[in-house]
Amino acid sequence: MAAVLFWTAGSATGDRPARLSPEKAKALWAQVQEASDEGEPARTLGLVQKLLRGAPNNPIYLSAQARAYAQLNDFPKEAASWELFITVTPTPTDACPQLGQAYEKLGRTDQAIAAHRRCLALDPSQPDLALFLALPLEQAGQSQEAKTLYSSILRTTPDYSDAKLGLARILREEGDRAQAQRLVDEVLKAHPKNVDALLAGAQLAEAMGQFARAQALLRTAVSQSPSYADLYRILARVCDKLDDRACALRAHATLAQLKREGSK
Repeated sequence: MAAVLFWTAGSATGDRPARLSPEKAKALWAQVQEASDEGEPARTLGLVQKLLRGAPNNPIYLSAQARAYAQLNDFPKEAASWELFITVTPTPTDACPQLGQAYEKLGRTDQAIAAHRRCLALDPSQPDLALFLALPLEQAGQSQEAKTLYSSILRTTPDYSDAKLGLARILREEGDRAQAQRLVDEVLKAHPKNVDALLAGAQLAEAMGQFARAQALLRTAVSQSPSYADLYRILARVCDKLDDRACALRAHATLAQLKREGSK
């Protein structure tokens, strides 16, 4: 607790010390933790901002502020909080991957990639940081760099399922379906109900014309993740190819319902 109470604006910048007394800061921080534990992000934010007025460069307070903004879906302010946090904390990787993810939620792909790249540079040995960079690179069509990252992860962490599936997706797009299938099968053998692996397997099966297998994998995936809209989109297409009209109609109806619920 002492690190929380006595990290002040002065300790970070050489300026004047915080205006709050240690006793007041301790009491406020206890209220912040209580509000956070009770799932009250608005209250958490109000309390932590009182602390930040006295200690604007306290990384612990900035982290709490960023997390509250994230829960409130205020992603621009979440990103700004993490950006400041990363400049004043002795442990900048604590902002990772949240900083890049905040930009992802804003749809700012280039900034997200840049943030994840900065994070990986802070600790290149961390496979998680490499994965968080590879994923938006893949989504942005920068598949070769993503492929290199997935491969490097698997060299040091051969059982990393998300890296296997990422590499499998790229290999499928490149036409190397046999190698992609091997990777997907390895993940499904270890984790038979892994939704991402089921989806990847279904996409491979569809690409190879194995529509019944694709349908079976998608149905298993839906049973595990009934609100995952992409599953129904692909399931509807596969059911159409199987001339299973009832299945296609149900998938389209569920997808429409999920879209209505998401727009509320």
